[in-house]
Amino acid sequence: MSEGTLYPALKRLEKKIYFNLIGKILRVEEEGKDFLEEGWTDEESTQRALKSFGEQKSLINGYQEAIFPFYRLYKIGSWILFGLYTLIVLYHLLIKRIIVRLYDYIIWGSSARNNFFFYPENSNGYFDIRVWQENSNLVPFQNMFFYLNNTENLYLRDILNNTLGNILIFIPLGFFLPIIFKRYKRSSKVVIISIMISLS
Repeated sequence: MSEGTLYPALKRLEKKIYFNLIGKILRVEEEGKDFLEEGWTDEESTQRALKSFGEQKSLINGYQEAIFPFYRLYKIGSWILFGLYTLIVLYHLLIKRIIVRLYDYIIWGSSARNNFFFYPENSNGYFDIRVWQENSNLVPFQNMFFYLNNTENLYLRDILNNTLGNILIFIPLGFFLPIIFKRYKRSSKVVIISIMISLS
């Protein structure tokens, strides 16, 4: 749609919304007068008229639908994409690693060794509490500093995967949060929640 046809279309939509709103306001005033005639106070009449006007949420949804007819489809699509993104993140960061470690343990037993899993000396295998303490990332940026300080002992692919990869995988979160959750419209909240998730 060209600029010449877009502007008149927006003006028509603006007029439609304006006249619709004016009509509803006039209806509320008329209903308010009816309630006053029935003996209700001014404040009670206003409240009752507004209540008959419609719930706030349904009104907002109605105007949202008028301004953006595909809003509902847009929200459903956003939730579906967010769900897929969440599954992908969980698979790569949690499920995949659990499957690999359990598979190694079942096939190779306690002698299994994984490049991303460290065993302290004299540990009693995979389910030893010391093994899990060694591999828990509870200190912020601990793993990142480890990979950056041991570049001579590790492959470049592993370093990039565990530093840059962990940052890149959460970039889509910054797009999804403001779209799906209204409380995360502000960029500061998005940054805080992203940091909390990436550190957890």
